[in-house]
Amino acid sequence: MSVDHPGHEGWDAPVLPGGWYGVGAKDGRALARRFADAPGPLQEDGEASVQDGRHVVGWQAMCECGWRGPRWTRVDQVQDADEQSRLVHVPDLDSYGDAPDHIVQAIYDEWQEHLEPPLLLAVRDASQEAAAAQDRLAAAVAAARAEHSWADIGAVIGISRQAAHERWSKITG
Repeated sequence: MSVDHPGHEGWDAPVLPGGWYGVGAKDGRALARRFADAPGPLQEDGEASVQDGRHVVGWQAMCECGWRGPRWTRVDQVQDADEQSRLVHVPDLDSYGDAPDHIVQAIYDEWQEHLEPPLLLAVRDASQEAAAAQDRLAAAVAAARAEHSWADIGAVIGISRQAAHERWSKITG
């Protein structure tokens, strides 16, 4: 999983011993970094390290905004597994340390939950679109004002001459 959202990029990070987190792949193995635990965007503590993903101790959702999901811990014994507690038995891993598909999906779902709720995201997007439309309207009015009266401009958008003048006269002079 590596997904983008305005202001966010999230991924399912393999967790390796020693505080290393997977950030990609290189030379057939996991490319890992350590990150500062300070709030805010993730900060790199040092150079990247290429590590054997078969040593993964778990997985965690990470986001470039600094948010981290709860850790999914890899357990050695099948009887110790409890997915409600985020304990998973994954006996064989490849050298990248990729999580099983159902864990990737669970991590993606956790990452999605930390984003803005969809209805609020729709409100924000609509607000940005409305502001852009208002800017285009003001530019069109300014251009039209060179050749047309306030009465003409008001008539085409369904408002009075006076309302058009009050709304746009400061931008058109």
